[in-house]
Amino acid sequence: MVVRDYICCSTCENPITLRVWVGHNPCQQHTFLCPHCKEEITISMDVNLDNPSVSINYAENCSKGNNEGTIINLNPHFVLTSSDTTSDLSFSWMEQFQYILNHSKIEAPKKPEGYNGIMMLDSYEQLGGITKLTEIWKIIKKGWSLKNNNQEDLSLKTLGGYSEHQYDGPISLEHILFDFCSKLLIPRKIMLFVNAGNCIRECTSKYRNEFMRFREFFINNLKKDHLEKYFDLFSEYFRDYAEYDQTILYIKNLAPVPEGCVATSTSFKNTRMFYGNAYEVLTLNFSVLACLNNIHEGRKFDEFKEMNLTKYLTINKSNRGNPFSKNPDLNGFLGCIDSTLRNASHHGATKLIKHRTAIEFRSGGTGAKQELSYSKYLEKCGDIMLTSAALLMVELVISQ
Repeated sequence: MVVRDYICCSTCENPITLRVWVGHNPCQQHTFLCPHCKEEITISMDVNLDNPSVSINYAENCSKGNNEGTIINLNPHFVLTSSDTTSDLSFSWMEQFQYILNHSKIEAPKKPEGYNGIMMLDSYEQLGGITKLTEIWKIIKKGWSLKNNNQEDLSLKTLGGYSEHQYDGPISLEHILFDFCSKLLIPRKIMLFVNAGNCIRECTSKYRNEFMRFREFFINNLKKDHLEKYFDLFSEYFRDYAEYDQTILYIKNLAPVPEGCVATSTSFKNTRMFYGNAYEVLTLNFSVLACLNNIHEGRKFDEFKEMNLTKYLTINKSNRGNPFSKNPDLNGFLGCIDSTLRNASHHGATKLIKHRTAIEFRSGGTGAKQELSYSKYLEKCGDIMLTSAALLMVELVISQ
């Protein structure tokens, strides 16, 4: 459904006509440029998904308008072609849906036997989108925070509100995190975890004693610190989920964001540091995969070909994935790594250019200029986030 609304830019007082697609979360936020004065405008939309209704909030640099103006299309779940961002007849999300569907190779649901009517399908959910995801995360975040603060009873009480799981027995934070992460990765990104699971099975089958030694080491020395870092990373990601939501369906389905398409919301001030922060967490926690690979190759978990674990933990994070780079069950975790972008991020050497459709960055702050579309930047952020979720699932299996 598309909501049409009229606003007025508070800076230049020119009218703007918004066409806003209604998303699948109770609140969606959009940041974009006034087409006239090029100043930033932010609006948000509250969505009642149980009793369908919406309301627009004029958050920054705009007010309620009364006149037709320049068309601005805003979509929470798909990128749009440049021409469609200002078209009054834009429905290019249909093309984007079909594009992702084709890449994901999802078969269209069959009609029930004897049913001849029209099947109404939710394209977002068909591609693995999770309705009310931000509300689900709020439950997990509160329960996780309480667990971190040793409030076990309150944590379990809070996590009892997570009703999406499909398992019996007493709930635990670990079970819920595993279930939540698996849903983030479905339908096709889940193969990262599946492949790593194959490696774990081989290790437990051929080298069970060494695997159990590693498990004990991980629980006693790494698990607590890793979970704390994952908590901070997940919290940062979902704080600005309205931005990342624009490309997440592509990533979940292994469909590259199409070249030439743009994200209609560009709140780079909020997303600027995420890739670099996620890079730090993921590469630090690569130690788990590196140790697993040592076992898989018939060595002790803390013995590498050319060093021990103590030395490994001191090497540059950009090299932490080298030990398992040739292991086909584990090297998929390296696909999202871009040290140049990380270095630019952490040296404050990134900025929006080309009317906010691209970012310019310099590695280390002094390297050669490079350019990346903002939609591709969001794709990189989502990819490294889902890769981190897959690694968390691996760690939860190891420590179970």
